[in-house]
Amino acid sequence: MFDDVFMAESKNRKYIYGYCSDKGNYRQINEDAVTIKYIEVDKHEVLFAAVCDGMGGWTKGEYASFSVINEFNDWFDKRVEQQIMNNPEEDILALLADDIEEIILRQNKSIFQYGQEKRIRLGTTLTAMLLVDNEYCVVQIGDSRAYLMKQELIQLTKDQSLIEEEIQKGIISREEAKQDKRRNIILQCIGAKEHVKPVFTIGTVDRDISYFLCSDGFVHKLEEKELARLMAPKNINNVKHAKDILERGIQTVKERGEKDNISVVFVKVN
Repeated sequence: MFDDVFMAESKNRKYIYGYCSDKGNYRQINEDAVTIKYIEVDKHEVLFAAVCDGMGGWTKGEYASFSVINEFNDWFDKRVEQQIMNNPEEDILALLADDIEEIILRQNKSIFQYGQEKRIRLGTTLTAMLLVDNEYCVVQIGDSRAYLMKQELIQLTKDQSLIEEEIQKGIISREEAKQDKRRNIILQCIGAKEHVKPVFTIGTVDRDISYFLCSDGFVHKLEEKELARLMAPKNINNVKHAKDILERGIQTVKERGEKDNISVVFVKVN
């Protein structure tokens, strides 16, 4: 039984989307928080997905991750439609991406101040994806990840971690990194420091492609070729297929002994 599972299709069946999240084998609580939202407004299709991983071992990681996701949910429910209707001639993707950055900076300030007042350390990663019609943007803070899968698996984000930095410098190999005890040391997250700098990536939405966002607990025990097979668009033709595949992936990770919370947010574009 998983902590949280949600699946749906858009009205015009362009998108199959959902998420699956689980506290895993060892954690008392699930410090991951996820969301996915969809709306059609004035001929525009907008889909927003996000995964946050509250810092493992840090006090109140769940407070940080749920605070960020809750503000994004409020923004999507109360502001996105209004933004589109009030700015019909604007670049909608850019307009909403500006909103996303404002939310991140506001949440960083709020969570940081909360930690200062309580004299605790807390924070959360964020990987989010905004799809507007035929374009997308991905925003990254920390070491949760975003991927796309078509003919091959492509990681859209770069881990903001000590290990990734050392890999890029040639200090260690990716194989060595899998066993390195420092792999959970990240270089930034929301709420841990006074300032945070989100990284944005822009791209074009293709058809017959799947995107997925995940906390690091989903990828530690799966090889890239396994991820590619699992998330291949040809395997996912309806909501039931998507639900079964996500649950099977998380169950596999748990059976292999993953100690962290495990979450994945999924979108297939038909």
